[in-house]
Amino acid sequence: MARRQTVEADCAWPGCSSTFTRFRDSFRKYCDDHYKGTVRPSKGVDAAEIFEGYKKIARKLPPIPKRLTINKLEQMGFDTPQEGIALLGDIHYGSRIEHSATAGLAIYNTDIAKERLTRWRDTLLRFTQMNQALLPLETLHLIELGDDIEGHGEMFGSQKLQM
Repeated sequence: MARRQTVEADCAWPGCSSTFTRFRDSFRKYCDDHYKGTVRPSKGVDAAEIFEGYKKIARKLPPIPKRLTINKLEQMGFDTPQEGIALLGDIHYGSRIEHSATAGLAIYNTDIAKERLTRWRDTLLRFTQMNQALLPLETLHLIELGDDIEGHGEMFGSQKLQM
């Protein structure tokens, strides 16, 4: 079997004078610092240079809206109905993971699932109480992200649902 031949190529990134090795039949145009046409900090880039780049980007952002610079609650314009979002997912109720399956690093079962769901509920209620002190929250949307019930014994042959 013949080995693929390599060639030296010049980086196509504007202002870059680096050369790199590529396979002869490759369409690669950029060196490792600009691989796939993006800027990738390499070993030769220091933190000050990266920081200067961020400062240039930040200067191009539009000004902060006046409504966001107000620091008095009564002037903030929260007199319209407010809504919130709470996310729930990945409870995996019914999943059972033993210490032996993870070399002693983790364990999971229905008791842990109940404890996590209880902690999520209590934290959500406490957050809602704290938020209501500043701003009435008339509507809370609960968004279900999935993976709440594990298995039903049909996802994997070795998976058992214990409820």
